[in-house]
Amino acid sequence: MVGNAHIDPMWIWDWDEGMHEVLQTFRSAVERLDEDPDLRFTASSASYYHWVKETSPDLFDKIRELVRSGRWVVTGGQWVEPDCNLPSGESVCRQFLYGQRFLDEHLGVRATVGYNVDSFGHAGSLPQLLAGAGIRSYVFMRPGAAEMDIPSPAFLWRGTNGTELPAYRIPYDYSTRGGPEDELIRKRVGELLAESEASGLPLMAFFGVGDHGGGPTRLAMRTVHALASEHSGSVAFGDPATYFRALATTAAGGPALPTVEGELQWHAVGCYSARADLKLANARAEDALVAAEALNEVCRILTGDAPDVRRELAEA
Repeated sequence: MVGNAHIDPMWIWDWDEGMHEVLQTFRSAVERLDEDPDLRFTASSASYYHWVKETSPDLFDKIRELVRSGRWVVTGGQWVEPDCNLPSGESVCRQFLYGQRFLDEHLGVRATVGYNVDSFGHAGSLPQLLAGAGIRSYVFMRPGAAEMDIPSPAFLWRGTNGTELPAYRIPYDYSTRGGPEDELIRKRVGELLAESEASGLPLMAFFGVGDHGGGPTRLAMRTVHALASEHSGSVAFGDPATYFRALATTAAGGPALPTVEGELQWHAVGCYSARADLKLANARAEDALVAAEALNEVCRILTGDAPDVRRELAEA
């Protein structure tokens, strides 16, 4: 049972409102973790932690302590959960470079689980780039079951160059909205326990009150505890990193994971053309940054007198 909070920092608000939502959600998560020693919390995106560090040092210190204790699990390794189709390969690599570097320097960890739960499809070249950034497994949700048939929530994802990673498609949703939360959790757990027994593989269920922030609630925590008592040894609080370790142990002596090759598509067909102006501008910015960096290095090599613009380019 994975307590989490998915946040799109610029979905229906300005960036400062998105930052406020991150701060409120993370503070709430710290409070819930203080209340329940069994709970773990999962969150991605180095940029969120950067915001917390810059605006709320006391909260950042608490998060750092929880990360060290293993109860706050940092996933993703990227600066933010991105579009996983259109950005260039260099852009993806820089996401990991700056994301993992920040996490390492300021939280003392690097993410090992890739985590793009709301991205609208996933390019077939990603496994190679994920593995190169130290990512050993991958969590996503879209495309959903009605959009792409995948034999099991847990599977091996084989990229276009042959790189393989264990991957997991979140069943149902990453949040527990849309009904009485306790009833929804009970229903999902019952169905996943049956599926797990049939397949012989452990499965994850995600819970958190909101689509855009919120995180675990006291009601959800009480419900998970009750289910853990009712299904002794079969239901527990967890996180993606712990899950993939358990999956590897199970797969080593049990049923083989099915393999899915190439792209994971499609979700929300038409959304890219609807915002084609922004996608084009983003692509031009990516090209301009790569060109600026290359030309600056050529200038340094030829003249020995080029300004050091690495920080400026990194911020851009």
